Amino acid sequence: MRKLYRSRVHRLICGVCGGLSEYLGVDPTIIRLAAIALFIINPAVAAVLYIAACIIMPEKPSTEGEVEHETKELLKDIKQGLAEGLRGVGIIVGIILVILGLVMILSNVWPTLIDLLWHVWESLLAFNKVIAGLLLLIIGLVLIALSEARKKKTASF
Repeated sequence: MRKLYRSRVHRLICGVCGGLSEYLGVDPTIIRLAAIALFIINPAVAAVLYIAACIIMPEKPSTEGEVEHETKELLKDIKQGLAEGLRGVGIIVGIILVILGLVMILSNVWPTLIDLLWHVWESLLAFNKVIAGLLLLIIGLVLIALSEARKKKTASF
């Protein structure tokens, strides 16, 4: 008869998901994703079930060969975690440096950039004022011409 144990090898917190995956013969990631889905759907039930499983499920007994294997796996996981952590720190430091560089550049260029944009806006607005003025002039002249034409027409009756 197979027994359900918390995993010593595939553990992130208590080894519950790893133990279930070993018992069912599936990838631990699938069990962890199912646990996350349950946590999203009903966090209280998921937390109670996980804590109960941590308390009720015994930890898998180890043999001498397993202890060596676990130690190697643990060292490998630690090395991998450190490498990923350093990569993450490098990315964060890089992003911070890029932001600081942009702030330094824009702090010197920004007033000039704002002045340039304001000048362009005023030029466009001035150009639009010229066009709007021409349109108003033309419409006014047309209205005057039409009024004079009507005046002549009504005067001839």
